[in-house]
Amino acid sequence: MDEIKAQFAEIFSLLQNPNKHKLDKAILALANIPASAIKHFCTQENERAKNLCAQFASCIENVLLNGEICEVEYLNLFALLCEANPKPNPAFEVFLQNLSPLLFDPQSSEVENILFLQILSLCKMFASSAREGMEFFIAHVSLIDINVPQRDYLSDFILQRFPKLGVDFALFLQSMQGALKNCLNLSKMRRRSLFNWQLHCFWNVEGYFNNLDWLTLYPAWREVFYALLERTKQALDSKNIANALEWLDEALYVQFFIYHICGNSFHTQAQWRDFNKEIDKEGAKIYALFAPLKSQLLEYTPEIIAQNAQNSAKNQSDSHLPIIAILKDRIVENSPYKVEYSLFKNLLENEAFSKHYRLKIYNMGLLEKSTDAPELVQSLESLGVEVCNIAQIENAKGFYNSHFLKALLLLAQLENDGVKVLLSPNNGYGISDFLLSIRACERQIYYSHGNFVYDIAGIDARATHICNAQKSVVHEGFRFVGIPVKMDSQFYNPPLDEASLRALEVLKAHFPTKRLGTIGRLVKITSKPYLRVVLRLMRESKECVYLACGGGNEKAVRAMIDEVFWELAQAQGENPQAKALRDENLAQELKSLQAHFSFEGFVDSAIYGHLIDVWLDSFPLEQGESRIEYVAKGGIALTLSAENKGIRAKRIESWVDSHRATLEEFLDSTSLDSTFSNFSAQSTQDADFIALPQKPTNTQELQKFLYASPLVAFSEEEYLTKARAILDASLQVLESLRAYSLQERAIWDFVREKLGVQVFLELIAHKDS
Repeated sequence: MDEIKAQFAEIFSLLQNPNKHKLDKAILALANIPASAIKHFCTQENERAKNLCAQFASCIENVLLNGEICEVEYLNLFALLCEANPKPNPAFEVFLQNLSPLLFDPQSSEVENILFLQILSLCKMFASSAREGMEFFIAHVSLIDINVPQRDYLSDFILQRFPKLGVDFALFLQSMQGALKNCLNLSKMRRRSLFNWQLHCFWNVEGYFNNLDWLTLYPAWREVFYALLERTKQALDSKNIANALEWLDEALYVQFFIYHICGNSFHTQAQWRDFNKEIDKEGAKIYALFAPLKSQLLEYTPEIIAQNAQNSAKNQSDSHLPIIAILKDRIVENSPYKVEYSLFKNLLENEAFSKHYRLKIYNMGLLEKSTDAPELVQSLESLGVEVCNIAQIENAKGFYNSHFLKALLLLAQLENDGVKVLLSPNNGYGISDFLLSIRACERQIYYSHGNFVYDIAGIDARATHICNAQKSVVHEGFRFVGIPVKMDSQFYNPPLDEASLRALEVLKAHFPTKRLGTIGRLVKITSKPYLRVVLRLMRESKECVYLACGGGNEKAVRAMIDEVFWELAQAQGENPQAKALRDENLAQELKSLQAHFSFEGFVDSAIYGHLIDVWLDSFPLEQGESRIEYVAKGGIALTLSAENKGIRAKRIESWVDSHRATLEEFLDSTSLDSTFSNFSAQSTQDADFIALPQKPTNTQELQKFLYASPLVAFSEEEYLTKARAILDASLQVLESLRAYSLQERAIWDFVREKLGVQVFLELIAHKDS
């Protein structure tokens, strides 16, 4: 506290006989005082705080009258002005009147715009209020060209200082609501900047990142999107094609933007169904109007498109085999990449495919999401997959690249390559929706990685690997061709090098007790039913820690932990006379529980897959490939079935009947004995819920083996009971459970390997009807 008093004393001293240098030092000194200390100072010494604000105002007024500038760091006054709440100072009105017309004037350079913005924002803080000044700053910094080097100072200030100054997300949202209302009155560059700053700066502010309240801006984004579509249509109706393409370009980008933000926030099929209705279908209706103009589009674009298409044609494979095209957003190591790589490998290693077709990725190069991982591009090419990066020519423009020109580059290349079959594992990007809507290829197949409700004109068939190894599956009322994929071993259980082994040992030492957890987006564990079970378990087993691995909003999860904890406590009932003491004890227990949740961020699953002792799979939104990858390392994963027992039994019975010949081949293979070695020795052990089935010797026993999984629950209570039993189980029983999981996976993989290529060939040959 003495240190804080000394800092304030220094600031007062610097402002006694100030010059610009002393004023700068006073601002930096203020920035070093925590917001909590500033609040305490303003509460305890309000008059002195107001006096400090007045001294700052006087000094800043003199600086501005002398023609000097105030850098963005001067906005560090926000916390002091917010807490002290001085009266509006009319002395700053003259600066607002004189400088406002110059901001974004056609004659002003972007550097000048930045200087005017800094001064105007500061003046508004004094002339109106701190919040109004910051709201003005947010709304107008978002119009600055995000490519200019000087913007780094602004974005660094926002990222580093907003959390410390207490610039809350509600203030940002209020500011952005106003900016978006004026969006269509801006120039094309300013309009794009407004979205660029949201995505590439404000999204990354601590407390803003992955905050579900971003969705409160969805109606405003949607209205901008609709207006751009309407202007596109109006230009088309008036035969002004060049103008129509300008508006189309903006619509394609805004659709990408909305999809990207929503994709990080949505977690239910219902949300995606609404998105499909309100965004995808509305956009596709307008995009389809360009289908008759396909042959004319190149006339309205730079010659560079045709030139690059020719250059790419020179460098393409000498093979004359038909191309199966895959339209990708970018190439990075995520779950879709792992599934697709494994599928491609299975196909290319099978002569029934490789002697008749070749695979080629047409890369949208969505720089706004991330750049490609060069080593993954090389891995795909080494596998025999061609990668077309023609769209990346547009990325030289940075965050102002044209999504329409990217679409056109890809269209030109697809036509130049004579592609007949296109797989699109996308469900909402403007570029991909445009290409499907104008029918870039004769046969267009939507490949789903989990969104089952995507539906626009131009989709001829649907496919997914999420099919329980069935050739046909219905999700959300749509029929999908099931393409079982045997995952490549490099993704599931890669050998650990010395550095990874050391890292694993360090983590085990840091978390020495029983480690529960999951790996995946945090939105999946932001679930009351799931956290209710986890908290009940952790309250009983106080030695456990929960490792929440993956990107997302930690604050939202912790807030829900608090909420669920108090709901559980209330449900237990209480003695009114003991309420105060009980609440104090509960508060301490909650604090301890929160400390046992560790949010690890994005992790190396190759290491953390060996660190987590028990994988408590999330529900109702389940983890996907990450859970399968974990089990492949010998992990124990408990899941809550989305099916009831009867439906599950019928599905397994039907599946065994459909693949009886393949399963009999599996039973005759050596893989059964090698995988079952640990399991069979413990197959008769029972521990509470664990009644492990015997080693199957025929398909009837195999059916029972699959159904009687000890790691599947059908209710929250059963899930909790099984979780308790796993935590209490002996090492022998745990080894049996691991062996059971590996055996179950071996059965599925054997069928996936046999079935996947066959079904894929039928799909592209149009035999899936």
